[in-house]
Amino acid sequence: MRWFHYVNLVVLLLSGSAMSSELQGRVVSIADGDTFTLLTADKQQIRIRLAEIDTPESGQPYGNRAKQALSQLVFGKDVRVEVQTIDR
Repeated sequence: MRWFHYVNLVVLLLSGSAMSSELQGRVVSIADGDTFTLLTADKQQIRIRLAEIDTPESGQPYGNRAKQALSQLVFGKDVRVEVQTIDR
């Protein structure tokens, strides 16, 4: 599961609005193997997609395993996110 090391390298995509190029907060939910929700210090929830990562969706083969793997690595942990791109 080497592709999850992007969390440690802080190479992530952001879906939603951002005021700066860096965000910090706690991971409060996992959507699938490459997407989670970050809760910032000001209680803003921001959906984060890992950059250059393509994992199966939850309904696809290995989708639930990808989600579980991401959850084990980041769920409930404080992370720092460097914004590369903002999705619409």
